[in-house]
Amino acid sequence: MDPIPLPYGAGTLPFDNARESVDYVEAYFAEFPFVPQDFEAEALEIWRGREFPRIKTQDWGPVSGEIEDLEAYCDRLERAARAIAPLAPQRWLVLDEPLFQSIGTPFFPGSPDLALETVNAVINSTTIPAKWGLHVCGNTDFSMLSRLDIDLFHFDAWMAWDAIKLYKADLEAFIGSGGVVAPGLVPVGPEDAEGERTLEIAREAVTVLGDLGQRELPIGPACGMKAVSAERAHRVGDLIRAAIDGL
Repeated sequence: MDPIPLPYGAGTLPFDNARESVDYVEAYFAEFPFVPQDFEAEALEIWRGREFPRIKTQDWGPVSGEIEDLEAYCDRLERAARAIAPLAPQRWLVLDEPLFQSIGTPFFPGSPDLALETVNAVINSTTIPAKWGLHVCGNTDFSMLSRLDIDLFHFDAWMAWDAIKLYKADLEAFIGSGGVVAPGLVPVGPEDAEGERTLEIAREAVTVLGDLGQRELPIGPACGMKAVSAERAHRVGDLIRAAIDGL
């Protein structure tokens, strides 16, 4: 059975106010909305009384965010989980860890083992039921997935899709334990033949991940949505919807 495609959004957007950000999310990501990171409180107020099938919020991870006071940080994540709880029966908390693109290499600052342990400690700190995700810019060492207590992994598939094929055993173990791979297969900046290549990666993802047992396929952008123009953001949204419609 092919996985069901879903739109998947990043945490930050290029809009100047909460209303535009919320309108954008509702237009392109209604099946899996996310709280705009720059206007979290305002967006939650706009959505007060609404109910979605699922909802996501995103914050800097403890490693890339260089969090020193982990207790205060975990308390903040707990409050975020409670804030989105009335909006959907399924809540997702995603940690943004761009530094993890160099984990397992000499360029990673600090101890990879300690980094993974820190992320797991954060994930296991909240008491409210929620699913956890990790966002990584670019490529990464996919073997780390089996060592993380995450339910979803989002990465820059536009740049690193072919690398994922090298980690079939690691992906099979992750997906077999209930994990979901969310490929960021839409380029943030304009690229030649972006529509065709986006759909090509999406179709490959259906085959590769579906064969490993994944039953939902969140399709989203690569990294850097905050820095694009509003016009480009809408183009990215259109490409995500076109990829979903083309599957």
